[in-house]
Amino acid sequence: MTAVALTLMLSACGDDGTGTKTSDTASSKNVAPTPSPPPSPARTYTYDKIDFKVDRSFIGYDRISGTKQGDAYKSFELSSSDIGITSYATANGKVTLPDSSDLAHGGIIDTMTGAAVSVGTGVSFDKDGVKLKFGKLDNLNSYDYFATAFYDDSKQGRGFLFGYPTNPAELGGADVRTYLALIDESENDKHGVESAPLTVDFSKSTISGTIPRVGENKAAKVYQLNGAIDAGKHLTGSLKSQDGKISGEFRGRLFGPGGKEIALFADFKFSDGTAEVGLLTGKLK
Repeated sequence: MTAVALTLMLSACGDDGTGTKTSDTASSKNVAPTPSPPPSPARTYTYDKIDFKVDRSFIGYDRISGTKQGDAYKSFELSSSDIGITSYATANGKVTLPDSSDLAHGGIIDTMTGAAVSVGTGVSFDKDGVKLKFGKLDNLNSYDYFATAFYDDSKQGRGFLFGYPTNPAELGGADVRTYLALIDESENDKHGVESAPLTVDFSKSTISGTIPRVGENKAAKVYQLNGAIDAGKHLTGSLKSQDGKISGEFRGRLFGPGGKEIALFADFKFSDGTAEVGLLTGKLK
């Protein structure tokens, strides 16, 4: 570049004699400032004991997603949303799964797609290789404030944990809580496994405990859980069997007024390269 050309470029953005660059002056006169977006309305938390005799809509979820190789899962991914909506309509037993347009029927399944409907505790679907179990799992009817949805087809599976989460404003400070918990408690009618304490310490933002898993075949019986509590009061962390051979992660939250109930999705990674899903549930001691 010649010295003349460089001089012309500098003068184009030069001083107009007032100490202001001419290009800046034109910009400030012609471009309006971007208005600030209006603040989002504060969420209202309600606590209703869940059944599926009426239409329901639930804000927020925890999700576990996996891809199949044959009939087995190789890994899972955990995620959460505080705005995604899971809904159920009694008309045609219609279930709408949140953020699931990639699933069969766009994640919207009802009797028109071949559902076997069970009114009250939830609904189940099984047609053309697509399965969905939505509502309260068997033997978990003593829990009032959360429910689940499990979707499965030939290529993938997805689970949702939803309900009436506890208002984060009700949680925190120096509060330390103990929940009596089990993993896969829905299978416990056949085993009689005792629940174990899971500590949720808001003063340290930690969660920890040694919790049994019920009804498993190749997995260890007891798992050590260690994790953290974030600003939104989501519970996340890792787990490991006592012999160290099985590991995984968990994600979930507290449900109901004052955090009466706890529910977490967990994944389990085995030495043969396969993986499984578990559900930890518990009640405030």
